[in-house]
Amino acid sequence: MRIRWKILIAMMAFVIFAAYPFAMAHYLRALKNSDTQLINLAGRQRLLSQIVSKDFLRWQNTAKRTEQQILKESLETNMRLFERTQEALLYGGNAPLTYDINGEHALISATFGDIFTRFNDADILAKTFFAAVRRSLETETKPSAADVEDERLLAVLSAGVGLLQEEYEDSFAHFFYIQAISLFLSLVVVLLCLRTVSKALFAPLKKVR
Repeated sequence: MRIRWKILIAMMAFVIFAAYPFAMAHYLRALKNSDTQLINLAGRQRLLSQIVSKDFLRWQNTAKRTEQQILKESLETNMRLFERTQEALLYGGNAPLTYDINGEHALISATFGDIFTRFNDADILAKTFFAAVRRSLETETKPSAADVEDERLLAVLSAGVGLLQEEYEDSFAHFFYIQAISLFLSLVVVLLCLRTVSKALFAPLKKVR
């Protein structure tokens, strides 16, 4: 093989393997941001379920029409926000990043496995709970206790958040380990490339001597 081709191949390998650790670091940062966003949204779901429970209890215990109307609007807004976010957590899609459902959104990936199961269980409980709340708001009657499992909903959502946090910690540790190995291999390849270039350049000079 000609010296020119040896140098060219060695330099290409040098560039590729030198850039790989930086590309992996960029990927890890993106993965960290995505997982953090997912955990934050799941945590907000837990908070929203508590806000709906609290506001619904206040609605039932107040006789003031003005306050009832304010609470009714707040309940509907928070339930819609919960439902939109829950759909995105389950199946992927755009999820509101703020408490304004028409505000900034972000595209998130769907959940899988045990995490999906937990959030699907929460979705079933939330649908039953919210249907009871909306029925009560419309008819101005108290719902059945069996339909208002807000504490169970909170527990299932908390379990889902816990699983997301565990997955995040495991995946980040795993990719950090891969990055360390990749950095080591890249260093080895870079040194081999430098050795190849050095031999290709200086071997002809030794023959001249």
